[in-house]
Amino acid sequence: MPTLNSEAFLAPRLESIRRQTLTDWELVVVDSQSDDATLAMIDAFTEQGGIVRVYQGPRDGIYTNINRSIEYAQGEYIYIATSDDTMADDCLEKMANTLDRHPDCGLAHCPLRLLDSQGDAVRDNWWPVRSTFARSSGVMVDQNHIRKAPYDGLLHMLGKTVYTSLTQLLIRRSLFDGIGLFRSDWGSISDYYWDMRASLTTDTAHVGDTWASWRVHDTQATASADVGQNKHTAKVDEMIDRALADAKDDLPVEVLGCLDAWREDAKALRRFLQSMRRMGGRSRRWAFVTGQLLKGSAPARRYVGGKLLRTESWPEDAPGVIADWLDSVGLQTVDRIETS
Repeated sequence: MPTLNSEAFLAPRLESIRRQTLTDWELVVVDSQSDDATLAMIDAFTEQGGIVRVYQGPRDGIYTNINRSIEYAQGEYIYIATSDDTMADDCLEKMANTLDRHPDCGLAHCPLRLLDSQGDAVRDNWWPVRSTFARSSGVMVDQNHIRKAPYDGLLHMLGKTVYTSLTQLLIRRSLFDGIGLFRSDWGSISDYYWDMRASLTTDTAHVGDTWASWRVHDTQATASADVGQNKHTAKVDEMIDRALADAKDDLPVEVLGCLDAWREDAKALRRFLQSMRRMGGRSRRWAFVTGQLLKGSAPARRYVGGKLLRTESWPEDAPGVIADWLDSVGLQTVDRIETS
């Protein structure tokens, strides 16, 4: 748990840890010289029992302090307990049990609940319906299943994160040993690179019957990420290229033979989706699509085809493009697993 003046949201987070049905845990806190009540709250929590170790670090970024806490931790599994979020009482137990049963999976993942600054559920809880993960899962979004690498990794090529929040992940420590810790090159969205790099490499077990939260408020690290702006787009493009390059030795040979073509197709698809999201009205959207058709754009052809067939779900079904790529080379994307 990295902390910096976290008192406004820290009590619910600590309480969510205390209530965990998995009791064999240690809490490693790296505090960046807080000058509010953060340390006093952690001291009071420590007095209630459990293994809690507190370290001080400089104010040099959230990812640097996450990395420090990972290096100090001694457990087989790592959960990044951001100080302003919470989780279900059975979250750690269910994800840890799933990783125990599936040693080939380096990640366990759970559904996300969005909260407002007061800790209440937001009215528009878009994650179960409109997130990239949900759209790539369909009816299995609340069912246990294994997502076979490099499916989730390639889904990142659409330009939107697949694992919305680090709070959704339980990470096998050996995965950090294999691919490294978090980088901070791209500011507050740098976890996009690590998530893509990891999911290109390892299978992910989705545990559909528990949850973690993501609190949306003005002071969170990602509040100034400039999503949708050219600067943000450039960072995402750079992270995608870097993750693909760094994971090259981990990718199946079937993927390597197609990777250059897929990379270019994915970039065209990203640009089309980004432009569509920026179009303010139907007439502007169709003028853009018409122009793209005249240029021979494959994404535009797919969009028009969806309209003509009355599926009207595209570009929302864009994850299906990635699944089709993998199916074309005989690679599996998901595998249903037991529910207990």
